[in-house]
Amino acid sequence: MNIDAARKHCAIVNGGSGCILQPMTNEYLYILTAKHNIDKNGGQIDDVIYFEFNGNGWVSKKITIESTTLGVNYFIHDNSDIDVALIKVDYIEGFDKIYRFDRLTDVKNDFHLLGYPEIRRNENPDKNSEWFRRNDHIQIFDPRENLQFEAGIPGNPIIEEVRGDSGGCILKIINGQLFISGIQNRMASASEQLGKIRFTLLSAFDEIIEKHPDLLAPILPYHLKSFSFLKDEAFNLRAGFYEEDILFVKNFLRDKTELVVKSSITPLCIKNLFKSRLLLFKQKDEVLHSKHIWIIWLEFLTILNILKNKEIPESDLDDIFNDIRLVYTDYQGDWSDELTNLVYSDFKGLRKDGLVVVGISTPPDDGETYILEKNIPHIASAIKTRKRELKRNLLQIDDGINFPLEDYTFIHIEYFKKKAIVSKHAEYSDILEDDVLLEKLKNEYKILIDHEQ
Repeated sequence: MNIDAARKHCAIVNGGSGCILQPMTNEYLYILTAKHNIDKNGGQIDDVIYFEFNGNGWVSKKITIESTTLGVNYFIHDNSDIDVALIKVDYIEGFDKIYRFDRLTDVKNDFHLLGYPEIRRNENPDKNSEWFRRNDHIQIFDPRENLQFEAGIPGNPIIEEVRGDSGGCILKIINGQLFISGIQNRMASASEQLGKIRFTLLSAFDEIIEKHPDLLAPILPYHLKSFSFLKDEAFNLRAGFYEEDILFVKNFLRDKTELVVKSSITPLCIKNLFKSRLLLFKQKDEVLHSKHIWIIWLEFLTILNILKNKEIPESDLDDIFNDIRLVYTDYQGDWSDELTNLVYSDFKGLRKDGLVVVGISTPPDDGETYILEKNIPHIASAIKTRKRELKRNLLQIDDGINFPLEDYTFIHIEYFKKKAIVSKHAEYSDILEDDVLLEKLKNEYKILIDHEQ
């Protein structure tokens, strides 16, 4: 994904710009913008214009704002000096491809400013589809008033080149995914000619939302609200020419996800409970917003439900996490490359001889090593190498744990699909009874039970 994928999210809001986002619901959308775009138009909002690709080109679309009733569909910050506004509009599908990025203290460049500056509109009065991307290398400077940041744009554009960008998105691309950090307000000052802009972080919009919890959902991916948004993507088993052999088990597993979907457990609940302990060492927190980690969690909880013949209650999550730790990485290579990060991951609370399930989407390159155990010769050799290089100050372990690769067993998440099902497709081809399949799966998944106290 490149920055052009963000075009649909950029909008024209009166004389300025805005950003269209889907919050943690599929009932409505937000348009984030600068408040002065509305104030300068007498408090009214004209039709908001955005552009959608129809296969042949970009075509303009309108979102009609029926009213700007404060506290109903139009919201501003309590602090009048904070120049932001949130407009709540009817749901439109397809605005869920952009997540939030709050980690500005250690990431200071490669941001993008997107919007519709006035000068471009005037040059193309009959072609508002002229889209503006200011630059690929916005530099982030020190925060202003806790909520506002200054940024500098290489090329030193003058204020006329940026006017109309107010409310435009401040975006970043990480591993092909779009992230938003805030919206632009204005140039740093009317006389500023060095390309600096002022923008406001998403935390300002969080403060608006917190004042209206019954009306506004958090600016978080909608799939964090419920596993129901992910169930169609779970257990996406593929067996090529042997697809028919595993069709029954594939549908059975997807049906079993309903137990998790209907439970009180949600991705947001798990995220809030375990936070960064969910991630492999060096993984950034924004990974917790991605879909894939929660698809893996849906599969993991479904497998546990099958083994225990019952729904896993939310109250059991802590105990399960101390017996079986699921850690996720968005790394796309072989998991042997992640051994060092496995050593330094957060294993606080995980008992000795516990099991670590590694959530990584790429199956092992050798097609065989789905389990890392000190009794396996080539794993024992890898353990020795890691122990020689060990940085003890980075270990996150409890007393009684000497070295994660020796005290825990690690298992690749794909073991439960590729190894236990796809590679044994012939063993499933004639199973068409639920109870027979259930016993078969319990036997394949018993490694999880073997590691419980």
